Amino acid sequence: MDLKKFFSELKRRNVYKVAITYAITSWLLAQLASLAASSFGAPDWVIKMIIVLLFIGFPIALILAWAFEMSPQGMIRTASVAAQQNPYSERKKKPLTSNLFIGILIVIIIGQFVYSNYSSNAVKNIDAIEKSIAVLPFINDSENKENLYFCNGIMEGILDHLSKIEALSVTSRTSVEQYRENKPSLRKIAEELDVKYLVEGSVQRVGDQVVIFAQLIYAEDDTHLWSKRYKKQLTDVFAVQADVTESIAETLQTIILPEVQERIEAIPTLNEKAYDYYLKGEEYFNRTRVFTQSSKDWLSNLEKARLNYQMAIESDSLMAEPFAGLAAVEFDLNRNSSILEENYLENVLELSNKAIRLNPNIFQAYLIRGRYYFNKNKKELAKKDYLKAEKLNPNDLFPLWGLLNIACQHDFDFLKGIKILKEIESKTKTVQDKDRLNIFYTQFYSRIGDLKKEKYYSNQIGDIEEPMNSWYYSKQGMFREALKSIQYYYEDNQIAEAGLGGVYLYLKEYEKSIEHYEKWREKVKADNYDSYNTANDLHRIGQAYYLIGQKEKGVDFMKDQIKIYERTLDLQHGTTFQYHGALYDLAGIYAFLGEKEKSYSYLERFEKENGWMAFGDLEHFIKVDPQFNNLRGENRFEVILSKGVEQKEKVRQEVRDYLNSIESVEAQSL
Repeated sequence: MDLKKFFSELKRRNVYKVAITYAITSWLLAQLASLAASSFGAPDWVIKMIIVLLFIGFPIALILAWAFEMSPQGMIRTASVAAQQNPYSERKKKPLTSNLFIGILIVIIIGQFVYSNYSSNAVKNIDAIEKSIAVLPFINDSENKENLYFCNGIMEGILDHLSKIEALSVTSRTSVEQYRENKPSLRKIAEELDVKYLVEGSVQRVGDQVVIFAQLIYAEDDTHLWSKRYKKQLTDVFAVQADVTESIAETLQTIILPEVQERIEAIPTLNEKAYDYYLKGEEYFNRTRVFTQSSKDWLSNLEKARLNYQMAIESDSLMAEPFAGLAAVEFDLNRNSSILEENYLENVLELSNKAIRLNPNIFQAYLIRGRYYFNKNKKELAKKDYLKAEKLNPNDLFPLWGLLNIACQHDFDFLKGIKILKEIESKTKTVQDKDRLNIFYTQFYSRIGDLKKEKYYSNQIGDIEEPMNSWYYSKQGMFREALKSIQYYYEDNQIAEAGLGGVYLYLKEYEKSIEHYEKWREKVKADNYDSYNTANDLHRIGQAYYLIGQKEKGVDFMKDQIKIYERTLDLQHGTTFQYHGALYDLAGIYAFLGEKEKSYSYLERFEKENGWMAFGDLEHFIKVDPQFNNLRGENRFEVILSKGVEQKEKVRQEVRDYLNSIESVEAQSL
């Protein structure tokens, strides 16, 4: 065989050009097919089949190019007599092999490459842009609007996965909820949330079929960096959430560590019912985070969350997530109401341990178990769990807040506390998170008795004009202002009624005090739930009855409170606020009743056991607390009080010195 003649014949019959044209066209078709499949949710096998067909077509195209060509009579064999007399030019014999056509295809490929890598409309240097991202509420495209819980669950799953990636700064769900109904421009949302990227999406569910669409947008110029549509079975949504997360990370040139990727790709359950019940439980539990609701609605949402978590567990007892959810519900229901029981919060420990055994990497279980240990005064175990939770989800601020509480309420290390607050502040961006940060600053400065700073940060919470906590005014003896504060932020619940009862007692309006305290007791019965935050006030209502002449009834209330406090001291359940608050109020009750020695014994114990440090601002409040009127002015009383004032002033000075030092360093760096 004459190879030179053979290759010459390949060139004459334009086989080379057909090969080049086919290869370029196939590449473009594969790109278009991939884009179309992504947009319409086609399964992966469709793309693979198209590529296989294109490969199969390549030798067929070469054979046809060798054997046939165009003529005025149509297709003719290249080796026929008619081909020798074909009047068509070489270009027309195979019209798709012209140099012009091939040139156009090459220009298209070059243009696509330039657009993808250097287009002015695209992000020029993603790696140089801060990797801050918010996942906006997904649109519920289902005909059944009750499927909103499912849509929220898909969105939150993606957000949760992104939060596991330390290189990303991810906004919390509570911060993006405001854009569910009222949605300004994407650029405006990004500015308000202080993020560079936004994730949008929608979910449509029909039976066990789910269509999920997600897209990543660079908000500054509305560039759509990535998008994909998935059409899957219900049990495949975990793979979708993982793929969305990994695609976003890849687009943002972010490395996912192997252990993090393993957690992202983990499948919680293959049981559709279990997953569905779990998402319903999450929806109801998230509703309990709305603080403006009544006690009745709050309890109702908790009970519905509990029921759905339990149904999820019945459907799949090996799914860890509903155990963690149930632990959170039980914590909220029992952290105050069951504080006097021997087995206080033990069900929370059992449930969170079960979740961790099923999934050693479940963030929520470590967080709730940390809160359990904190309330059981096991600070080292609490610290260990908070640190583990922080490692599992570096974008969640709750572990840091847990560590802050340990520093201030257990270690009384307020210097460490302010350092943790500064770390939280460095990670805080959204308005909602800043409000929460300001609440923590308010509480911090209240604990160290810095009234000026406390009021400043309280006024930074939202758009309020007055401190939200009537305690700020009460501890200064400004009881009318405290009353206005409660009435301004009044909510129809137990805590509000008890607060009003207390302030009217301080104002010596005893009838009004009793009226609100009795309303509080009625709400406790109606709710069938006793918030221990207000159960501390039995002695106060007793003092009100005592002062209007119903001394026997008043003493009975105070005796009931004494029993509660003595059991509190014996069990040592709850936070240090509750333990040291019991010591303080026992001293107050006995002082009110004129039993001075008993009062001083509890006051001295309060001082020796770091009560001034543990319970913020009591060194201010004790000066105006009417319980202690019988002791006021006595040298023994004033000496105990002066120790508290000195301790707190020392702490305030340490905090001021630290803040001044870092401000000086920042000024020098500028």
